[in-house]
Amino acid sequence: MRILISGCSFTAGDLVIHHPETGLIIDNEQPTWVDHLTRVFNADVNNVALGGNSNDKICRKAFEELYDPTDPGYDYVIIQWTALHRQERYSAMIKEWVNFCNTGKVKIDNPYSKVSDKITSLYDWHTDDAKYTDDTTANIGLERTFDLTNKAMTAELMYGKSIQDFRIEYFKTVLTMQQALQQRNIPYLFTSMANGTHIPTIARGGNIFDGFSVDDALCEYERELLKEIDMERWTTVPMTHMMEGNQVSHDDSHPNPYGHKLIYKHIKTEFYNKGMKL
Repeated sequence: MRILISGCSFTAGDLVIHHPETGLIIDNEQPTWVDHLTRVFNADVNNVALGGNSNDKICRKAFEELYDPTDPGYDYVIIQWTALHRQERYSAMIKEWVNFCNTGKVKIDNPYSKVSDKITSLYDWHTDDAKYTDDTTANIGLERTFDLTNKAMTAELMYGKSIQDFRIEYFKTVLTMQQALQQRNIPYLFTSMANGTHIPTIARGGNIFDGFSVDDALCEYERELLKEIDMERWTTVPMTHMMEGNQVSHDDSHPNPYGHKLIYKHIKTEFYNKGMKL
């Protein structure tokens, strides 16, 4: 039995470790809910998740695996969606995709104020196999380009797009992945890191359960897109609910080892409830 899994740190572990000499991303050896799934069901699991991944990258990595002509195929696919504001951009300079993960929160007291040249950058970035740093001469120009992209994304987050804009883009990404799996007749399960991207929760109330303001209400276009999403393929709750408060620490909301065990139990139950026996 082969299972393809794509997601962020809730699926890959929150540590992103780089080889001290090559700089390439290496196995962080953190046990997650995926390890429970692999061990209990003796499954052949291809986990392409990585901490900081955006929904763009989560979708792309799954597509690359599904389109791999040398791969024998998968019996099941599990997609764990993540935060809305993370993004991915293709860099023509290095001919690679660059993932941008928002690393902070911002509160705008005056939404009509001008964007200054000293605007705070809210994103960090990584590529598929390595994170570019500015400690080498060869990477200085690249870093400057990424800094400009970072600044543009920060301005977009603060001033350029509404929560509705980000959600609509996310819904389209989910629908693209849904259609691809349905066309291939691959049984799949969708879940999310938290309520903000948990489709059934959004459909029930537009995130009002998280205390969002009236400005975050669903627009009509969002409601129409939600009708196209197969709610039966989603877990009933996001992973932050599955872990039942068992997180690393007060300041780190990632699941601790017992939290990962609880997530695994929820995922297994959802599989069986949807008629997908592992």
